[in-house]
Amino acid sequence: SWSLPLAQRLDEALSLCYTTEAFEDGIVLGGKPVAELWVSTTAAKTATIALKLSDVNPVTGVSSLITKSSLNLSHRHSHVTPSPLPKHNGEVMRVVIELLDCSYRVLPGHRLRLAVSGGCLLNLWPSPEPAVHTIHRGEQYPSVLVLPVLPPPAVTAPRPTVRLLPPADAGDFVAPKFWIEEDLIEERSTVCFQGANHANPMEFRMTVSHREPAVATVDSRMTRTMQYLGQTFEVDARCVTASDRHSFHHTVDVEASIGGKQHWQKHWATSSPRALD
Repeated sequence: SWSLPLAQRLDEALSLCYTTEAFEDGIVLGGKPVAELWVSTTAAKTATIALKLSDVNPVTGVSSLITKSSLNLSHRHSHVTPSPLPKHNGEVMRVVIELLDCSYRVLPGHRLRLAVSGGCLLNLWPSPEPAVHTIHRGEQYPSVLVLPVLPPPAVTAPRPTVRLLPPADAGDFVAPKFWIEEDLIEERSTVCFQGANHANPMEFRMTVSHREPAVATVDSRMTRTMQYLGQTFEVDARCVTASDRHSFHHTVDVEASIGGKQHWQKHWATSSPRALD
C-alpha cells in the first residue's frame, strides 16, 4: 500500500526498466508472474532485488502498479538457512523471484514494464551497504519474466449488476498526509505519514542515508483515547527502530494518563546484531 500505485514513474526513474511492445489485443493476467534472473552484485554479504510490474498507459504515460516482489539475495537458496553472497564479487547467480498473485486485464494498446531496483523504501529495510547490481542477459544468462497469461474465455461472462451505495459523509473522514522530504546537503530521504487508525492519531517518519544505507531510522507514534466510567484514558506510544552497519536498535516509550494526569509510564531499549537480513 506504500508503493504509489498510480505514480510508478517516480520509482522507475531510479530503476532498471524493461518495457514490452504494445499488446494489440490486450491480455489477461491471472496468477503469479515469475522472474528468473541472472544477477551479480558488488555487495559483500547481502543485498536486495526489488521488482515491480506495471501497466503503461499509451495516452497518459502513467505507469500503474500491477504486482511486486523482492528477494534478499542471501535467501536465494532458503529463507530458513540464509547464506552469504559469493566471496568473489561479480559472480553470476541464478535467482527465481515469484511476484504476488494478480488478476489484471491489460487493455489493447497498453504495455507492461518491469522495474528492477536494489530497494523499496517503506516495504523493505535498506540493505547494510551500497552496492551495484547487474542483470545479465543473453544466451548464456537467459534472464526472463514468465507471465501467467489466461486464454480467452470459452463463454462470455455475464455483466455484473452493480448497485450504487449512498455517498459517504466526507465529514467523517480525515484525509491522511503523505509526503517525501529530500535533504540535498546531508543526502538523505525521509518519508512522512500522518493519519488516524479508527480515529486514533498516528504518524511516522522513515529516514535513510544515501551515502550509507545502513543508517536508517523509523520513528512512529500513536495515541489512543478512551472514555470509561466518566473518565478519559489516554495511551501514548512511541517506537523507534534504527540501524547501522552492525546492529539494530529498538526503543519503546509508553505513557498512560487518566484525566490528563500521568498514571503509568515505561521505557524499553534493546539492540540486536545485523545478520543476513
